[in-house]
Amino acid sequence: MNNTLVIGTGGCGNKLMNVFISLLNNRDELHASYDGIFVNSNKNEMEILDNCDLQRNALVINGDGTGRNASKAKKSIALDRVKVMNYFARIIDKYQSAIIMTSLDGGFGNGSIDIITKILKQLNPDIKIFLLGASAKLKSKKISLENTLSLYEDIKELMEIGQIDSYMFIDNDKMDDEDEFNIRTMSLFLDSLELGEEALDSNDSLLVNFAKGYKMILPLSNKFNSVKDAIDDAIKKSPFVLPNRIKCTHIYGTYNSDDYSEESILSEYNITDFDKLVSSDNTFLVLNGFADPDKHMATLNTAYELLDCEEDEDEGEEFTFSKKKTVKTESKVEKKSKTVEELIKKNDLTLKYDFLKDYK
Repeated sequence: MNNTLVIGTGGCGNKLMNVFISLLNNRDELHASYDGIFVNSNKNEMEILDNCDLQRNALVINGDGTGRNASKAKKSIALDRVKVMNYFARIIDKYQSAIIMTSLDGGFGNGSIDIITKILKQLNPDIKIFLLGASAKLKSKKISLENTLSLYEDIKELMEIGQIDSYMFIDNDKMDDEDEFNIRTMSLFLDSLELGEEALDSNDSLLVNFAKGYKMILPLSNKFNSVKDAIDDAIKKSPFVLPNRIKCTHIYGTYNSDDYSEESILSEYNITDFDKLVSSDNTFLVLNGFADPDKHMATLNTAYELLDCEEDEDEGEEFTFSKKKTVKTESKVEKKSKTVEELIKKNDLTLKYDFLKDYK
């Protein structure tokens, strides 16, 4: 069984992690083992999450929050590097893979990626690291776009030097309701990791999900007469940023032979290394090894250049390291009325692929 460490870093990464753990808790069987760690410099944001226990599965970094300032976040975690190193040194040897969830648009999550990935690889050189990042919206403020574009260049460099093995981005421009969007997105992501339930070998799952390059997930509807139309529909509905072209190195998944044949699916892709599909009730494809999604980032860069030069109010704040404890006040921090579990039930997401019935 593959042991995977899932790390949610920063406010966005913590939220995604919280949803991921709730989805795990709603699955009857899992073919892999997952342990979750929440990492953040803002303890208030962590305390309100249903699945975060500050004593059990959280790593709080000094700094009292960093806003959108990625530079401040980098300094914050750099000053606590020894603490981070010691924390992961105790546990990292038992994992074959790690998934890091974060936002790209700034704050602690953005600023922590470089140090966390390098620490994990230093402590366990054989570990495979997958990065799931939430992209900034086109209409984001200038600092958010700048942070996203800067981190993207860092990610490509980390890929080149072998610190990150694989990655994919969430397309927040497709988000309507944040909570429900996160649930649908993380359901799709978890399904891509859990195809071992459909008689695929767990080693195949590790091979494809963590193959070097950009990843894509496509659940195909059975309402189309051709595989090409089904793929185009899945791409249109995907909550993730798509790659630049269809050429990839690895593909595996399941297919319903009453809907599409294995040959027709494989004929749509230029696969250079590994392919494996097994018969099932659903058609669900996991592809990896795509080129970097430069086209999406070029669009964000255009939006960035069109903005005026006004800075966000926290962009110019000077970083000050503080060891004082953060005190939660009920007036500022309130639990949401609906828990993740309630939203999962509302959207009927407890059963595999149920979200495809009304996925928009």
